[in-house]
Amino acid sequence: MRHLLSHSAGIGDYPGTFRFRFSMIGRALRHGSARFEPEELIGFVLNQKPLFPVGKGFRYTDVGYLVLGRLIEAAAGRRYYDLLEERILVPLQLDQVHPARQSVLPDITPGYTGGARNLKKDGRMKFDPSSEWTGGGLTTNPTMLVEFYAALAEGRVVTPDGFALMLDAGWRNPQTPDWHYGFGLFVFDDGRTFAHGGMWPGYRTRVVHNVPTGITIAVQTNRDGRVDMQKVVQRIAALLP
Repeated sequence: MRHLLSHSAGIGDYPGTFRFRFSMIGRALRHGSARFEPEELIGFVLNQKPLFPVGKGFRYTDVGYLVLGRLIEAAAGRRYYDLLEERILVPLQLDQVHPARQSVLPDITPGYTGGARNLKKDGRMKFDPSSEWTGGGLTTNPTMLVEFYAALAEGRVVTPDGFALMLDAGWRNPQTPDWHYGFGLFVFDDGRTFAHGGMWPGYRTRVVHNVPTGITIAVQTNRDGRVDMQKVVQRIAALLP
């Protein structure tokens, strides 16, 4: 589980596989939108050789988090989204974070991919967002991201010891000593800064928290392509006193 959390298990990801792309195009053509069950997405990489020995490298993969989602549900005997709302979203009053339980997301801002609108007239997307699940299946906004990261740093999501473990865990690449991936976080400068990004066709997100100052910067855009979100964060940081 630690290797899955830190993307150091050597598992590949489904978007780059021929089988996924072929299935994606076929379903989108037949139904207008392609939806997949977690087991299907996991299955796209089952026949692949490990990218590296377990614990000896890093490769970001949603598949690892889909496996973890099934493990959570098996251990708890509960639905993942129900647990998320009960233990995190409701207690922290993150009322503008919504699980992507359905194909048509309510009140979603249209995104633009290559200049083209990603929403069809009926509100569906080419890649059904309910397929994302524990790989990142949430809608949110910058305010909610800032409040969540503040709560995480203050020990209101996990215990202080658990948060320290999130920052310290993961495989360290000797060639990139200034950063590594912990448990669910990109960690920089020996834990003084932690961050994450998000992407979906038509959308990009970046959130960065600086531990010494307690400042969080979160930015989102409803277009994809050549958008350097980290530079946007840096420009905002430069404006702060």
